[in-house]
Amino acid sequence: MLKGQASTFYYNCLAGKGYDFNRIIYKLRCHFKTEENKQQYILEWRETTFLRIITINLGISWLKYL
Repeated sequence: MLKGQASTFYYNCLAGKGYDFNRIIYKLRCHFKTEENKQQYILEWRETTFLRIITINLGISWLKYL
């Protein structure tokens, strides 16, 4: 199941084109697995801390983080 940008890309660029499953996977990977995206994921991962997650989700009980 796709969501977010992947869903939008699928419906805008791939749906109804007659592609088989493997071709759809290939096109999705080519579109999203770029060096720029990889660097963004690495940056986000490095900035992720327990305190940051708690701060972003202040309305959730801390027990859900454990």
